[in-house]
Amino acid sequence: MFFVEFHPVIYMMDDSFNHFTYSYFNKGKMLFTDHSSYDGSPLREPQEYTCWNHSLSDIFQNLILTGMTIDYFQEYDYSPYSCFPNMTEVEKGKFMFKGFEEKLPVVMALSATSNI
Repeated sequence: MFFVEFHPVIYMMDDSFNHFTYSYFNKGKMLFTDHSSYDGSPLREPQEYTCWNHSLSDIFQNLILTGMTIDYFQEYDYSPYSCFPNMTEVEKGKFMFKGFEEKLPVVMALSATSNI
């Protein structure tokens, strides 16, 4: 299995991605509102959505409990595209949150193999 996803730390932030609102160990749902689609184009009406954050220990422990071995894990302090508010391109193809440049993990990647 190869897994690339946004790091759970960024889901601690509010809709504007300017400050932290949620706990890293949040167990409840988080409510967000999007004003643009995934490609940055504006939506006709804001779209509300709910998500649940999972800590790295939740992710790793569940992989281990299902009989998988984690072969690779890497965190990145940038996104390859501007997909959240308050992001700035610091170099070609590297987007970071304004005010948090080189301070936050933004994307993570891991690979795991089944032991079964």
